[in-house]
Amino acid sequence: MNRRTRTIEIPTDEAILQYDNVPVEMAARYLGSSTATLYEALQDERVPFGWAVHRNASWTYHISPGALVKYKREGLPLYKLKDVSNIVCGDVERMIDKKMEVLSTVFQAIVGGGAQ
Repeated sequence: MNRRTRTIEIPTDEAILQYDNVPVEMAARYLGSSTATLYEALQDERVPFGWAVHRNASWTYHISPGALVKYKREGLPLYKLKDVSNIVCGDVERMIDKKMEVLSTVFQAIVGGGAQ
């Protein structure tokens, strides 16, 4: 049985860095992943080196070459926008609650002191 083997060329860091927006197919080969998996990861915001936007029944993808290389070589933290938003909103709510407590105490002191 004669099996044909297909050699898949893995892009180098230098080849990746030549792009402004790395094609998903090339990025998948570079990472040793399937294209379908990378499409899904971009859509689900599970990778820190790119993004996907769904508009008019189609997807648009952007993969940053520098971030992709850094991810493969060093790893990068992943912060989803909604997670950062939840953290910031929680901090703002706590700050407002503290200020309202102070204002309530001051108001009670003024109103309480004026009634005597």
